[in-house]
Amino acid sequence: MLGFQFQGKDETTRAVELKQRLKKEMILIILDDIWKEVDLEKVGIPSKDDQKKCKIVLASRNEAVLRKDMGAQECFPIQHLSQEEAWHLFKKTAGDSVENNLELQPTAREVVKECEGLLPVAIVTIAKALKDESLAVWKNALEELRSSAPTNIREVEEKVYC
Repeated sequence: MLGFQFQGKDETTRAVELKQRLKKEMILIILDDIWKEVDLEKVGIPSKDDQKKCKIVLASRNEAVLRKDMGAQECFPIQHLSQEEAWHLFKKTAGDSVENNLELQPTAREVVKECEGLLPVAIVTIAKALKDESLAVWKNALEELRSSAPTNIREVEEKVYC
C-alpha cells in the first residue's frame, strides 16, 4: 500500500529500508494476535523515540506479552464473542450452506461451539473453508476441532496458525 519496493536482499537491510520509509509516513501499524515478544526494531518498525507519525496497535490474548514484553502504554481488554455472536458471524460467512441445510445445521452449530474462544478471524476462516462442503467434510472438521488440531481444514493452518 505504500508503493514501496525493497532493494536489500537480507532481513537486516530490509528492516533498515522499511524503518526509513515508515518515518516519512503518517501510518497506523496493526500487529494482531501476538503470542510472544516482537522486536520491532529488528523488523523495521520505528522505536518509541522515532514515532512521530507512526502509531502501533498490538493485539494479543496475553496481556503480559503486551505490557511486560512489548511495553504497551495502554491495554484495552476485548471480550470473546458470545456463542450467539459467534454463530451469527459463522452463519453469515458460510452463507446458504448453513442457512438452508437443515441436515447440516446441527453439525455447524457444534463446529461453532468448538470455536469458542477463537478470534473472529479464526471463525471466519473456518466458515469460509467449510462453505459449500459436504456433510462429511463438516463432520471431519468438527472432529479436527475437537482434537484441537484443525490443521486438516483447508486454509485454517495457513491463515490462523501462521
